Parts: sequence; C-alpha cells; structure tokens
Amino acid sequence: MNKEIELSDEELEEVSGGAWSVNGMKRIGEITIKGKGIEIKTQPSNSAKTTLTLDFRWCPVYEIEQNEGLIWYRVSEKMYVAQQAGVTFKMLG
Repeated sequence: MNKEIELSDEELEEVSGGAWSVNGMKRIGEITIKGKGIEIKTQPSNSAKTTLTLDFRWCPVYEIEQNEGLIWYRVSEKMYVAQQAGVTFKMLG
C-alpha cells in the first residue's frame, strides 16, 4: 500500500531544484552554471555585495534585467547572476 507524502515548501524546492514563484514572481526560465566561482550578487550590479559563488549548478530564473551593459538573471528574491562565460539561460515553455 502506497502512502501519500506531503512535503513542505522548502522540501519541495530542494527536491524540484527551485520554486515556481517567489513573492509573486513566476519562474520564467532557468540558468545552468558551468564554471567555477560564478558570483551571486544582492543587486543587478557589479558593485553589489557578493552573497556567494557557485560552481556547476542549475538555478530557476524569475526576472531578467539589464544594467551596466550586462544582462542579469534574478534567481531568488535578492540574488542575481550576470550573463557571462559559463552561464547559459533557457526560457521555459
């Protein structure tokens, strides 16, 4: 007999690799990071604080902005990744 398992939002995000919405923003795509030390910024700006760096990872994208001549992908409420070598974007749908 199979039991139905209920997951919390945090557990579902961990299992699925990313939430479908963050504070009302719908997921529009995803980025794949295939590099080392890709910086995650608090704002879509090179001068913004770096919150962490990622190596070889997949992230959901909720918004795309352009600033300082770069395209920035919003991957969380206060986390942005700049388009650069090692970052590939894919639109959903």
